[in-house]
Amino acid sequence: MPLLGSAQPNVRVGLMQLIDQSASQGVAQVRATRAAVASTSVLPWHTALHKAKAAELTYLDEWTAYLDAVAHGADTGTIPTAVLAAKQTGAAAALRDAAPDHNASLAIPSSL
Repeated sequence: MPLLGSAQPNVRVGLMQLIDQSASQGVAQVRATRAAVASTSVLPWHTALHKAKAAELTYLDEWTAYLDAVAHGADTGTIPTAVLAAKQTGAAAALRDAAPDHNASLAIPSSL
C-alpha cells in the first residue's frame, strides 16, 4: 500500500492485517457465488445465456485471483485492476444481451 509507507510500523501492520482479513472473507463469498453460478444449468439452445454464464464465471475467476493476491499480502496498488473491470463490464453486457427483452435488459446494472 503506497499510502501506508508513512504510517507508524505498528499501524501499518494492523492495517495490512485488516486488509488481508477482509480480502480472505471476500474471496470466500466470491467462491460461493462462483459455485452457485457454475451449478446453474442452462438449456442447450440458450446460447446467449451460455455466453453470459461463461463471461460471469471468467469475471468471478478474475475477482477471486485478485482477492487471493490481496489476502496473501500483495500490494493492491500494484495489482492491475483494468482486466478485472473489463471482465465485469463484459459479464454485464453478456447478461444484458441474454435478457428476454429490452425492458428486462434495462434492469441489469452496468456493474454487477
